[in-house]
Amino acid sequence: MIVCFLALGAKIFYKTDRVFIKLPKEGKVKILTIIFCIMLMALYFLMNLITSWVQVFNLMPEMMWSSICVALAAGIGEEFLCRVTLFNLFTKIFENKQYVLLWSSIFSSVLFGLFHLINLGHGAAIDATFQ
Repeated sequence: MIVCFLALGAKIFYKTDRVFIKLPKEGKVKILTIIFCIMLMALYFLMNLITSWVQVFNLMPEMMWSSICVALAAGIGEEFLCRVTLFNLFTKIFENKQYVLLWSSIFSSVLFGLFHLINLGHGAAIDATFQ
């Protein structure tokens, strides 16, 4: 049901405008991605966390994969709702004003933060919610 509402919202409010005139070259992005992955792996090796991750992968593969799927679904849903639907909604609302992208960013970010206050009602710690 939620997916249907998100799809309907995307269809109604999705608006494409070229914001960036020049996109970064693909080669630079690949190199930066490889450097980031190497740095991340080095950090794991330095913190000696590899052994615990290997244990998690070997001992509980079903729980691990379901947790990964739930985490990805929540993140993708949040990003889709706030980055696509709400941002484009505010872009349409402010289309006749100056600084359309600025106001759209501010309002969608504030709503994104307010959506996370729901976590307080589900027993999450206050300091974790306000991070």
